[in-house]
Amino acid sequence: MTLVLLRDARATGNSVAAIDHLLQIGYELSRAERACRPYADPVTSAYCLLSRADQEAAAQAASDAAIERRLDREERPLAWAYLQIEVAAEVAEVTRDALELRQSLDQLDQGGEEELARAAEMHRLLEAATDRARSLWRDSDEVREYAFGGESLGGGRERGHDHAPSKVEAALTEWTEGGDWDLSEGTFWVHDHAWPIDPVTGEELDADRVDVRVAFEPAEPVCGRGREHDWQSPHSVLGGLRENPGVWGKGGGVVIREVCAYCAAYRVTDTWAQDGAIQGLQSVAYEDADDDSLAWVAGRHAREQRDQVVKACRTIEDDPAHDHLPRYLDASGDDLERIGDGEWQIVRVGSADTTDQDLDALNRLLADKLGRGWRTAWSRNAGGDATITLKALS
Repeated sequence: MTLVLLRDARATGNSVAAIDHLLQIGYELSRAERACRPYADPVTSAYCLLSRADQEAAAQAASDAAIERRLDREERPLAWAYLQIEVAAEVAEVTRDALELRQSLDQLDQGGEEELARAAEMHRLLEAATDRARSLWRDSDEVREYAFGGESLGGGRERGHDHAPSKVEAALTEWTEGGDWDLSEGTFWVHDHAWPIDPVTGEELDADRVDVRVAFEPAEPVCGRGREHDWQSPHSVLGGLRENPGVWGKGGGVVIREVCAYCAAYRVTDTWAQDGAIQGLQSVAYEDADDDSLAWVAGRHAREQRDQVVKACRTIEDDPAHDHLPRYLDASGDDLERIGDGEWQIVRVGSADTTDQDLDALNRLLADKLGRGWRTAWSRNAGGDATITLKALS
């Protein structure tokens, strides 16, 4: 009961009943009067001049505002102070307007004119205090509610994001990155924004908007060879200057075109990409292999395979332990012929007098030197000449 009386006394300025109650329960008079004193005496003084109907209307206006815009005092002290001062300013405005109405009806005496002047000054001071409180709140790093939106929501808004201003940009970036985006094409950018919500008016503050531009890179396609891409710049495929193949000028940057030495796909890097009016960005795109790149990769693989076979053969021939085996590659390696995709043949191995045992031994040595990625076999023709066939398995 005591708390209820104190609340009513402070809200309305009518402290007589509350003081009487406090005296009955043992309060000293001075203590009872202090306990019932309103928080904002100028507000209450003007408030008490209103008729009871006007008082109820002002109290209802303040109550509705407080309920509608209520915030957590402990977590948002500046926002709460801003709200409280704004509510007091609204009450003061209702008070002033009511007194001005009574003045227009010639219902104010000399004392009433003075109270009207006081009420007008009180409203002016509270409005100035509201501006200061709002400015302090906006300049602080106090957690506040934001509306997120932009291209991620097709221009719409999503409220209910609570962040400190110093952390909202990172939070907004993470929110944007979490969208369901198609990353199969080239680099693109998404623009999103965060608007702080005014705790009193509930409006989005565009002047304090935070903007982010988030770049989304396309997912690198899987290399058809089941390994990491090996990006190369062959002049025969890419063109351009021989000392800088595949590079073309663009604005203040360049476009760099590369080809994978394994799967023949292309990677295109643009160092002067554009997003709206913003230039000088970097973008990446991938393109499928074409006839030119496939032919280059096939030729490259063929050269690598040939070099591998020649190296294995020379290793055997240079080892004195194998001098009893037949010689089979001339100095230029012309006895090694390509007969298919990844398939090679060593012709004229030894002579008709070469034994099967020596051919078996030579075949096993080649298979050992080449490793698991190859399969080897020897055979004779009708004239007795031997050949060794080698097949790359990958």
